[in-house]
Amino acid sequence: MFDDYNAAKFWLDVAQWLFIGGLAVWAYLRGKDSDNRQAISAVADELAEFIAQSRAANDDQNSRLTTLQEKVSHLPTEQDLTHLSNDMASVKAQINGMSGLLVRVEHQMNVIHDHLLNGKR
Repeated sequence: MFDDYNAAKFWLDVAQWLFIGGLAVWAYLRGKDSDNRQAISAVADELAEFIAQSRAANDDQNSRLTTLQEKVSHLPTEQDLTHLSNDMASVKAQINGMSGLLVRVEHQMNVIHDHLLNGKR
């Protein structure tokens, strides 16, 4: 078998081509791994950026919500508004009563003025 060098050369050439073909397939697959790694790295970077932006937006919304809750907590309730309305009605009634008294006092003052101005003649 080894006496025929042409046959041995043929089989060495076949082995060489198979080895180069296997090497090409291995290099292609390794390149795919590298491409996949780069794609995964890009997606991971985008995800990290999205998470950071989401956290910033969430923190902003939380601070706005806290401010809103603080302002709303100081607003009067419906019961407070009812008491205020009743108190205003009471004040209005008292003012109307005082207005009536002032009309009578004004009339009495006019009578006194007329008496003082016209009564001594």
